Amino acid sequence: MIYDTLIKSNPYTTEWEPWIAKNFTVGNYTHPIYGQRTKVKVTLRTDVTWNDGSPLTTADVYFTFVELKRLLEKYGYPPPSWIENVESILDFKVLDPYNFEILFNVTKNFWVLSWIGNTPILPKHVWKPIILSGNPTNFAPDPNMIGCGPWRLKDYTRSSIELVANKPCSKVQTNLPGSQLIHSPYGFFKFYPLYVDMHFQGFGHKIDPFIETVPYKVTLQNLIMEEMIVESANVDLSNPISSIWNETWPTYTKYSLVDWKDGNDDKRLSKGDTVALIPVKEEPTVPPMPEWYNVEILLFMPPGPVVMRLSPVIVGIKRLFLDDVLLEELQLILKSNVTHQQERYYWPTAGKHTLKLAFHMEEPNWNNWNLYCKWVNYTLIFWVTLKEDIAGSSLYDDIGLPNYPYKSELPSPDIKVDIKDIATAAKAFGTYPGHKYWNPVADINCDYRIDIKDIAAIAKRYGWH
Repeated sequence: MIYDTLIKSNPYTTEWEPWIAKNFTVGNYTHPIYGQRTKVKVTLRTDVTWNDGSPLTTADVYFTFVELKRLLEKYGYPPPSWIENVESILDFKVLDPYNFEILFNVTKNFWVLSWIGNTPILPKHVWKPIILSGNPTNFAPDPNMIGCGPWRLKDYTRSSIELVANKPCSKVQTNLPGSQLIHSPYGFFKFYPLYVDMHFQGFGHKIDPFIETVPYKVTLQNLIMEEMIVESANVDLSNPISSIWNETWPTYTKYSLVDWKDGNDDKRLSKGDTVALIPVKEEPTVPPMPEWYNVEILLFMPPGPVVMRLSPVIVGIKRLFLDDVLLEELQLILKSNVTHQQERYYWPTAGKHTLKLAFHMEEPNWNNWNLYCKWVNYTLIFWVTLKEDIAGSSLYDDIGLPNYPYKSELPSPDIKVDIKDIATAAKAFGTYPGHKYWNPVADINCDYRIDIKDIAAIAKRYGWH
C-alpha cells in the first residue's frame, strides 16, 4: 500500500495492466551467448514521484530488479523477499530515462509479467545509502517509509497500523525512531479522478532530429465510477431548469436542476445530456456550488415520475504547452468512460524540450476530496538528438535536481556527439547483458553486444551538434 508496482492485475479480467508503467510489451531478443530469450519493454509514466518529491525513473527500477540483489550479496546480507521474481533477470537495457527493457534468461514468457507485477519498486536514493553505510536488516531501516503508492505510514505499533492518504502537499512524520517530517509535494499520481497521458508514437523520449514530423497523443479520461438515481414527479423535459429532483439512490436528498446542456441537440432532456444540480437546503450557511452530472439513462413513463441515472462529469480547462509556449486552450466536459483523445504533430528541433498538459479541474467540487479549482499536470520531457548521443548530462540535471545522488548512473543526451560518447562506449567494449561492465546505452545498433560497430557508429557522427 506504500510501495507500488510497475503493473497490476485487473481483478475482473485477471489481465496485467499498466500502472507505474504507462505501456509494456513482451517479446524476444537474441543473446550473444544464450540465444533467444524473453524481454519486456516498459515505458514509465513521467508523473510518478516519491513522497519526498523525487521522480521515479528507470534508475529506481534498475536498482530494485538488478542492482539491489548484487549489493546485498556483496555486503553479506540476505536477498530481498522477492528474489524469486528477479532471479531469471540477466540485465537491463536502458533506452532513455523513462524507457527500458528487462532482459530475462528464460525462453518462455508465461511467468515474467507475474514476476514484474509482484515486485514493489524501491527509491534508489533512499535504499542504496542504507545498504552502503547502514544495515538493511534492522527494523525499519527507512524510518520515513518513503514510497510512491496511495498510502503513507503514520503510526505503527505491535497491534495496529495507521495509514494516511498520500495527498498532494501532505506532510507526514512516522512514529518510528529517527523519522523526519516528509513533505509529499505531488502526492499519489492517481489521487485526482482524472487520467492524464501524453506520449510520442512508440513511447520513446529520444527523437530523431531528421524525422520530418512526429505524432504524439494527448489523452484525458474521467475515472469516477460513482452513480446516483434521481426522480421528479413534475418536470418539463423541454425546459427542465429549476425543477426539483429527489435522489432515491444511494441516499435521499433533494436537488434543484439549475443548468442543462443539450448534448445531442434534440431540444429536450435526454440521455447524453449534462445537468447541474444544487442540494436544496432551507438555510444554507454557505451558498452551495452546482454539481455537474451526465445523464446515463433517462426513463419517462407518464403519468409516473421521470427517473434519471446520473454519473459525475469532470469540467475544466485543458492547456497544452511546448517549452512553456501555449499551444492550445480548450474547455472540456469529460463524461464517465468516454475518453478525450487527440493526435497532434511535432516538428523536431534539436535540443531538450518539454510538453506540458495542464488541466484546471473546476468540477467536481466535492469538498471531501478537496478537488475544487485544482490543477492536474503531466509533463513529458524529451530530447531531439542522434541515437549516437548517449552521454554528457543526466536526467536529474535536466529537470533541476542537481544534488540527486547517483545521478551519473542515469545519463541523458547533451545534444552533441563528442569524446564523452566514444569514451562511454569504449569503456563497455566487448560486453553483453549480464557482463560486469555492460552499459546498455552504448549498444547503438541494438544487437545486445558492444563492439566495433557501436564505436564506429559514434565516430561517424563525431562533432554533430
